[in-house]
Amino acid sequence: MFIRAASGDQLRRPALAQPEQLHRDHVATALNDWWAVIDERYKLVEGLEGGLRLHDLHADLCEDTDISGEAPARVERMRARLPAHA
Repeated sequence: MFIRAASGDQLRRPALAQPEQLHRDHVATALNDWWAVIDERYKLVEGLEGGLRLHDLHADLCEDTDISGEAPARVERMRARLPAHA
């Protein structure tokens, strides 16, 4: 699969062409003093305002609603995947 760059050049993007071969069950990331782990549906953020926030990315695209109190087991599973806690 090829896509066009702004320059008009063709770029190969195998991740877009065959995403099933690159599946990961989660992704962890960090910036300054916060960490996040994202799976297919949920995003857990630690460090913002000194706490944990869990968002359902399917139901809350803007990440306005913290559902961490409703799903403590999910929070703990995802928190264990954060590099700071692994």
